Amino acid sequence: MTGPTVGEPLPADGGPGQVVAAGSAGGSIYDLGYRGYAGARLGRRHAVASLVRQSFRQCWGLGRPGRAKIVPIGLAALATIPAVVALGVAALARQLGAGEMMEAASPIRYESYYPLIANMVFLFAAAQAPELLARDMRHRVLALYFSRAIRREDYALGKLASIGLAMLLLVLFPQALIFVGRALIAADIPAAIADDLPTLPAIVGQALLTAALLGSLGLAIAAFTPRRAFATAAIFAVVIVPLVAVAAIDELTGGDLAGAASLLSPADILEGANDFFYGRGRAGPTGADLPSVTYVAAAAVMAVVAAGVLVVRYRRIEP
Repeated sequence: MTGPTVGEPLPADGGPGQVVAAGSAGGSIYDLGYRGYAGARLGRRHAVASLVRQSFRQCWGLGRPGRAKIVPIGLAALATIPAVVALGVAALARQLGAGEMMEAASPIRYESYYPLIANMVFLFAAAQAPELLARDMRHRVLALYFSRAIRREDYALGKLASIGLAMLLLVLFPQALIFVGRALIAADIPAAIADDLPTLPAIVGQALLTAALLGSLGLAIAAFTPRRAFATAAIFAVVIVPLVAVAAIDELTGGDLAGAASLLSPADILEGANDFFYGRGRAGPTGADLPSVTYVAAAAVMAVVAAGVLVVRYRRIEP
């Protein structure tokens, strides 16, 4: 490319590609014609929606190498296996004319399904909550988020929404599979749907409470360290240690002390809430036998407190 020599004035058009100056005999600086962005600016709402969408994909390892999908997809498959087994046995029993007897004897029912997959749900929260936050902290890209339309509160709540949606899918998909499967194998499909419809509020309520509590609790813990292993271990401790402690207190003392301690245990809280949604008025340790609605209130309070801790952490964090 030819241009004016050192000291020669620029052409009148001053267009891109012209020599602006020369720092030495061995090089020149060119005006490449960079322009500012003049397109539509979609704003804060679009930025938050994009964050939620991308974080939801990150929860499931979508768009990432295969090893990132092993844990979330594997846990989802394990959570779905009981539903598939229950439907297979029910279909076979109906063909043999023993459908009602097998249905009454089956341990895999709507009210028992969450306790059956609770460990998979805990593992999902412990594995994927650090995945959502640790990478951004470790690579110091939070400043890029906060320098644009998105606010610190938006970032925290957007991540919470994404893991909440992922956990809703994890909990609701097997239940939806049972609901649809039971209708399809029934002799009278409308009657089967009508029989199962009253359980939908309980199914959705339990799933929402589980996603809110474990999602907010997992992210609140993961927000304090960029090390995924440390965050996962801390989430395990918060879930398992109170569960063991409540069992020990119930064994040694029983009564109201064990009941009060169970209100600080996420696992016991969700089990008690499950009893409430499916019509059991009392729940908790044997000696305490608290009203099951107490556990729903405890879950809501714990979820709100954890979400508040998450937001406050990101208001103060150094990007």
